[in-house]
Amino acid sequence: MKLKLIQTLTFAFLAVFQVSFAQQSVSGVVTDADGISLPGVTIVVEGTNRGTTSDFNGNYKINASQDDILVFS
Repeated sequence: MKLKLIQTLTFAFLAVFQVSFAQQSVSGVVTDADGISLPGVTIVVEGTNRGTTSDFNGNYKINASQDDILVFS
């Protein structure tokens, strides 16, 4: 019983550890059609509550995995 619990906890730890490395930091600059930077734009990973806001110069940085979709509003 104790061995089964240790194996389960080890598996759970490794699964969480692997997921944490799957995400990367994505950064960029939000601009309009004329190339003017847009401050205060909200960037959210679709289907989650992870998000950020572009700074005064339109710069943003967010943790997202390769398959995530970013929504700008």
